Amino acid sequence: IDLVARTTRDFKQGEVLQITDPHHHAVAGLEPELIPAEPDQSDTPVPYYMATGRALLTDVETGTVLTWGMVDTDQASRLHQLRQQQTAWFRTV
Repeated sequence: IDLVARTTRDFKQGEVLQITDPHHHAVAGLEPELIPAEPDQSDTPVPYYMATGRALLTDVETGTVLTWGMVDTDQASRLHQLRQQQTAWFRTV
């Protein structure tokens, strides 16, 4: 299962998805949603907390689930490295 983000407002390219409610670790304009996990591709949903703190690469309309191709993720982060291991595991199952 992945926790992903569905937009509740329009976002513009370049906007940074900053946590606006530190108590709940939430970003204003994003609604968390649980979905079955799947291998990472540019058109598959990016996990919620891998998108936070990152800039959008494109405009995003209300109601859209954020995908890997929409977010400038930090590929050098430990979280990203762990996610790559998970994706590799998906390919062996």
